[in-house]
Amino acid sequence: MTEHPITMSAESIRAIQAGIKHETRRPVKPQPEASTVQLVDDGDRCWRKEPSPDLLNGQYLYVRCPYGQPGDRLWVRETWMPDGADCRYGMMQRGEIPPDIVYKADSPHYGKYFKWRPSIFMPRWASRFILPLVEVRAERLWDITKEGALAEGVDTLPWNHGDAVEAYERWWNTIYAKTFPWSSNPWVWVLGWEQVEGRE
Repeated sequence: MTEHPITMSAESIRAIQAGIKHETRRPVKPQPEASTVQLVDDGDRCWRKEPSPDLLNGQYLYVRCPYGQPGDRLWVRETWMPDGADCRYGMMQRGEIPPDIVYKADSPHYGKYFKWRPSIFMPRWASRFILPLVEVRAERLWDITKEGALAEGVDTLPWNHGDAVEAYERWWNTIYAKTFPWSSNPWVWVLGWEQVEGRE
C-alpha cells in the first residue's frame, strides 16, 4: 500500500465532510493523442503506444496513474494555517505539530486576520482526511453520469439547481477552465473511495 498526496478545494472538503463525495476526477497528463495512445480501463494504468526505438513493434509502454491504484491511499491537502500562524512558526520548523490547525473549508473568515497557507504546501502531518482507493479508471470527462456527478459531491454546490452534470461542468471549469476546459472533453483519472479515514 502506497500513499499519495492530492489537493482538494474547500468545496470538495465540505462535500467529504457531508459524506456525499466519493469520487474525484483529475486530468490525465499529458493528454493522449488518439492516433498514438490508447487508454485502457485496467484499474491502475493506461496503455500508451508511442513510437520509440526502445520498444519492439507491437509493444506498449505502461504508464500508471500518478494518484495510485486500488488499495493505495490518498492523503488530502487543503488550504490551512496553524492557529495564530506566525507565533507557531517555530514549532513547525522543529517538526512539532501546532496544538490547533485552522482549515479554510471550516473557517474562511480567518483569512481576514492571517494568511492562508496554500494546499500544495500542506505537510502530511497536517492532513485530516485519508481516502482509501477502491477504484481507479480512465475515461473522457463527458462520460460522467448523473450518479458520477453526485458522487463528486455537487449537492453541496451553491449553483446546483437540479441538473447534477451541469453543476459539475461549472465546478470543473472553476478549476480547469484555462488548462483543461470542459469543452475539450479531456481524458481524466476517476478516483473512487468508499470511506474516509481521519488523521492518524
